[in-house]
Amino acid sequence: MTNLLAIEQEFLGENINLSQATSLMTDINASEKTQFDKQVKLAQIMFEGFEWFKSADCKQAMEYQGIEMTTEDFYKRVFGYNKSFFYDMVKLGKYRVEQSNIVATYKRSCTNLEAQGEKVSRSVKGFLKFAKSVEDGETAEVESTSATLMTFSVKGDMFEDGKGASVRITADGKLHLSGDGDKIPHGVMQSFIDASRNILNS
Repeated sequence: MTNLLAIEQEFLGENINLSQATSLMTDINASEKTQFDKQVKLAQIMFEGFEWFKSADCKQAMEYQGIEMTTEDFYKRVFGYNKSFFYDMVKLGKYRVEQSNIVATYKRSCTNLEAQGEKVSRSVKGFLKFAKSVEDGETAEVESTSATLMTFSVKGDMFEDGKGASVRITADGKLHLSGDGDKIPHGVMQSFIDASRNILNS
């Protein structure tokens, strides 16, 4: 936020909690578990701030103050993020505000996998993928960071519902199914089950 002029910082600070956002951006480099929690809080500030920035009230107030700021200026100069990550954070913030149950379910799923000894990467991209699966009515699964050894996937355009499916096996011998398992050919699924047993028994 050091890229803002004093007048911009004062103006934006009246409607966006810039000091908390700055503090959270600094703290995000901490441990992974708390990092995601802080990203969620920051994402909410970014979502609410961006909604306000797009409003007619903001545009009118900026004009009155003599401040010109594009959307690109907003995400680059206020938060210091590139367009892609900024919009991912805004999406996460929207979930926190409008569907906090999905955020809670994602965090709980991560914690459950960690309790089983899995290494999990809590991330904005990981959450958005999880949330999309929930909204599409598919089985939402947190991905472990164990190395993937084999993957088989069937594209959604092969099915009337447009939803695909995939199965993968990781270095720890676990099978990970995404989507409807009935869409995976039986022989392929059996090969994955056999490979999983071989890894676990070796």
